[in-house]
Amino acid sequence: MAKLLPVELGVFVLFRSDSRTKTAVEFMDLWKKYDKDLSGTIDCNEFALLLGDMLRAGSPTSGLQGFDHKKAEDYAKAFLPFFDIDHDGKLGLNELARLLPSKENFVQLAVDKAFSFEALTAAEVQTLLGKYDKQSVNGTLEGNELSAFVRDLLATGSDKFTAEDVRDLEKVILKTCDLDKNGSIDVKELALVIKSIANAKQKGGDGIYKFYHSRSDKK
Repeated sequence: MAKLLPVELGVFVLFRSDSRTKTAVEFMDLWKKYDKDLSGTIDCNEFALLLGDMLRAGSPTSGLQGFDHKKAEDYAKAFLPFFDIDHDGKLGLNELARLLPSKENFVQLAVDKAFSFEALTAAEVQTLLGKYDKQSVNGTLEGNELSAFVRDLLATGSDKFTAEDVRDLEKVILKTCDLDKNGSIDVKELALVIKSIANAKQKGGDGIYKFYHSRSDKK
């Protein structure tokens, strides 16, 4: 960072302040848009695309409309090491989340209550579903809505999970709790997800981990 000129440092600060994602759904939209090779990581080239797009879109009065891809690549190479915790030259899901933190994890309160053996009310489950049902707005979680819920669900137990973990747990949830097999999770099925994880927790250890491994094809 010391090698950056003051104007470049200003660009970095502007990016950080303007690009904070509002919801987990928006975060998963970004992740899936820029992980173009579906590798489960954002490499430097993909990060340059994200950086350039967000600076141009988020800064209409900053003079960055002409922000070209070469400059975005230079900034990506400069900024990536500060968030690349495992030093593999790429950004994993949680490394990108450090750069683009979502506003709030709405799953945490529901999981905390379920783990204390208090039953969630129908209204509480409906409210939880509504926090993630932001795209289809049809009373179910599907696509990136479900991915965002699963990401936040994993984050209640640990920050050491990957995009592959999100995909795998999503598959287990659909396999186990999508009772009508329509590829989405409605409010009753969401209640079943939380209850199933709470029941797994009663056996000791990490409830999410136990729920996943008791139902996953991966052993």
